[in-house]
Amino acid sequence: GDGGSRLTVVCVKWGSKYGSEYVNRLEAGVARGLEGEEHSFVCFTEDPAGLNAAVEVRSLPSDAGWSGWWHKAGLFAEDARLQGRVLYLDLDTVIVGCIRPLL
Repeated sequence: GDGGSRLTVVCVKWGSKYGSEYVNRLEAGVARGLEGEEHSFVCFTEDPAGLNAAVEVRSLPSDAGWSGWWHKAGLFAEDARLQGRVLYLDLDTVIVGCIRPLL
């Protein structure tokens, strides 16, 4: 990282296509892939059931009538409360090694 602001890794879980296990696997992969880089892991969702304790749960940002993947656009809303460095990853991302070069 750049040593500046803390990194926030973000995902969005909406609807029933992907269960909590996808979020938990992604969080574990991020923790391994960042190799000690200090970060927080945030999942925006309407259903936090089954998410592990390392996942900070936030409600989906204001609903502008969006559905499906359009909820990702809400991450730019002020009420998403995202500041500093943010790395967004889709739930179907599989991390197989170091992801520090993405920073």
